[in-house]
Formats: sequence, C-alpha cells, structure tokens
Amino acid sequence: MVTSDVALVPGRGDDLSARVSTGLKWSVLNSLVARVVSVASGIVMARLLVPEDFGVYAAALLIVNVLFGVNDLGLLLAVVRWPGDLRVAARTGMSLATGNSVLLYVLVFLTASPFAAFMGTPQAAPLLQVLCLTIIIDGITTVPHGLLVRDFAQKRMARAELTAMPLGIGVGLALAYGGAGPWALVGAYLTGNVVTAVLIWSWAPLHVLPGFDLPAARWMLSYGGPLAATSLLEYVLLNADYLIVGRVLGPVALGLYLLAYNVSNWPVAIISDAVRRVSIAGFARLEDDEARLREGFRRTFRVMVTVSLPLVLVLAVLAEDVVGVLYGSPWLPAAQVLTWLAVLGGVRVAVGYIFDLLVGTGRTRLTLALKAGWLVTLVPALVWAAETGGIERVGLVHAVVGVCVATPLFLLATRTVGLDVRTLLGDLARPLTGAAVAAGIGMAASAVLEGGWVELVVVGPLVVGAYVLVGTPWRPLLERLQGRRTRAL
Repeated sequence: MVTSDVALVPGRGDDLSARVSTGLKWSVLNSLVARVVSVASGIVMARLLVPEDFGVYAAALLIVNVLFGVNDLGLLLAVVRWPGDLRVAARTGMSLATGNSVLLYVLVFLTASPFAAFMGTPQAAPLLQVLCLTIIIDGITTVPHGLLVRDFAQKRMARAELTAMPLGIGVGLALAYGGAGPWALVGAYLTGNVVTAVLIWSWAPLHVLPGFDLPAARWMLSYGGPLAATSLLEYVLLNADYLIVGRVLGPVALGLYLLAYNVSNWPVAIISDAVRRVSIAGFARLEDDEARLREGFRRTFRVMVTVSLPLVLVLAVLAEDVVGVLYGSPWLPAAQVLTWLAVLGGVRVAVGYIFDLLVGTGRTRLTLALKAGWLVTLVPALVWAAETGGIERVGLVHAVVGVCVATPLFLLATRTVGLDVRTLLGDLARPLTGAAVAAGIGMAASAVLEGGWVELVVVGPLVVGAYVLVGTPWRPLLERLQGRRTRAL
C-alpha cells in the first residue's frame, strides 16, 4: 500500500531545503525532549538502583549494541539511496534484514551464558536472552525506518519515539520500585523498542511484505555491505570500553563507567543525533551539486561544533558537581572519568557529521577504513589503561585517541569531497579559542568554590558566558538584530 508517491521519487515535486529544514526542526525537538526525559528518569533510576545493577545490565546490553551495527546489513541507508523502483528494494530489503536478524538472535541466545561468564557476570545471561529480542525488532523495522528517513519524515519518527519513551520509563520505574534490580532497565529498554517499532511500521509511507529480487539484492548488499562493516566497527568502538572495563575491572566499575558515558553523551544526543537524522539523506540528494554540498556541510559543521562546545565544557569542568548533585554520593567515582568522556563526546559530534557526509556521498569503503584505523589504535590502549589505571585512565586514553587519531583521520577524509582541511580548521579557530579561555576561567573559579549546587549555579553560567563572548560571533548577530529593529521602526 502506497500512501505517498512523492516519498518514492527523490526530489520530485518538493523543495529539498524546506523538507530538510522541517525534518531538522522535528529532530531537534525530539532530541531535546528525549534528552530531558531521559536525564530525569536516569537520575531517578540511579537513586533506586546501585552501580552493580547498571553494570550487570551493561554487560547484557553490550553484545546487543554491537550486533546492532551489522543487524540491518546497511540496508536502511541502501533504501535511502536506492535509485530505482522503491517497492522492489523495500521487499528485498525486508527479506534480507529480517532473515539476518533472526539468525543473529539465535546466535546470541545460544551464546548468552558463555559470554556472561566471560564478563564475570553470569547473572547477565537471562537478561541478554531477553534483550536480544530487540535484534529481531530492529530487523523487521529496518525498511520502514529507511523509508521514513528517505522521506524526511522526522515528525513521524519523533512522535513514535516520544510516545514510546514514557511507556518504557513507566515500566522501568515500576519494576525498579518493585525491587527488580537490573531487570527494571531491561523492561524499560524492551518496552520502548516494541512501541517505537509498532508506530514506525504503522506510519511508514510504504507497507511491504518480504520478497526478493536478485539484482536489487546485489546492489543493496554491494552498497550496504561496506556500510554494515563500518557500522559494526562503529558499534565496537562505542562498546569496546564497556567490554574492557567489565572484563578487567568488574560490574561495579562498569556501572560507574556506564553512567559517566551516558552523561557525556548529552552533547551528542541533543545536537548531533538531531542533525544526523536528516544529514545522510540530505547529502545524498546534494551529491551531484558539489558547491551546495560543500557549503552546506561547512556551515552546519561550524554551527554543530560551536553549539556543542559549551555543553562539553560544563560537563568537563563540573563533572564532580554534576554527578554528585544529580545522582548522589554513591556515584561520585564516575566523576573521575566523566571529565575525559565529555571531551570524547565533543569529538563524536564532529567526527559523526563527517561520517554522514562520506556515507551520504557513497564513500562507504573509506568510512570502513577510517573506523578500522580508529579501532586498531583504541583497543590496545584501553586494555593498557584498564589494567594500569582504572576507569579514569580508560576515559583519558579514550579521549586522547579520539582527539589525536580519529579527528585528524576524518578531517583529512573530507578532501575526497573537495573540502580544504585548512578552511575547516579556520572555521573552528574562534570556537576552539573560546573553549580554551572558558575552560581556564571555569577551572579557576571551581578551585575557589566548595562544590555542589553553588558551584553548578555559579561556574556553569560563567563558563558558558565566557565562551559566548570569546568563541561566538555575537557582535554581528547583535548588529543584525539591531538592523531589523531599525527597519521595523
């Protein structure tokens, strides 16, 4: 059943800029609301549960997260970029994605106990066997999700996620109050996934059943295969630290590290995730217009970095106060690693957007090589850090590799689409200078105050204010606003 013919033909009868703008607005709204609700529920859950509960849950979630990287075989974005009859691609993609997810589910279910024992958390095995149901859910919704992304239907995706979120949180809090321990986190996660999947399937512009077309399968796997391998590497990158911390340092340390990583993810979730919901589809549509592609990337890249830096600075400078005030004293050891993971969060904003540029323009094999280089450097460094310095050194090493290895690699890769690295760095000179100045002022003020709510209320705005004055073009903005006011009069 087809509900939108325009959605099936790229660029026909629509204004790309308007569609991207509308999709971005809904993505930003969704990300902001989701982050506020997630932070609030996370604070409550952290006060109902103990670090070990989070550690056991993280051990179970680890393998599911990694397999999400390869679960859709790159077919979601293959649907976004498909140039022919979309019905053929949708039916073929449905068969491939669903079949692959079922096979992965069986594999995870059978190996859950050995993996949990390897992690030193045998109690995580049944949690993993339940959580891996989300792999099948993800496979079934790969094509509907791709169709919504292709259609810039962020409004419908936002409605689905915002509807599912309170239901999942409600289930999780009820279980936590009932003393379910880590099962409360499993219940929240699974409920949210099921509700989101049902709504995405219902609201997709094209409803399809499984089918198969050999030429379509070859094209989609040729495009999606390298992307799936890249995505798998990305998920391994995102979860290698969990595996190493859990294996070397145990579930309590893993629970503390998980909380720190989730907090450090705020800039990514608020800013980067919103833009990335529309960026790949937008870049794909602009692939043949190189001038617009480069200009659009430069402008948005500069804005994303400029806006994310104050969040990174506040988390890095005030890590102990953020953790202590919001989550309570049992979680204070997480502050040791939050400072460094906050820096990594900023790196992920920049690198993630470059990744979308490369994927949107079809450079999937290049992204695979970049992720592989990052991973090969990171894993041995994290193992050494965990064995010699605990979670704080793990966070430090993670940030150093992100800044010194991943960032240069991805910046250099932008040359393949005609961008000048020196120009990009010039665009970022002012925000980076502002960040350095604001960080120095924040650390000096933090050393004077005693901490807690007072330090958050005083130093946080001070850091942001210093950054805005030094790192952002506020004078041209004021002049523009003044000019508008004068014309109005």
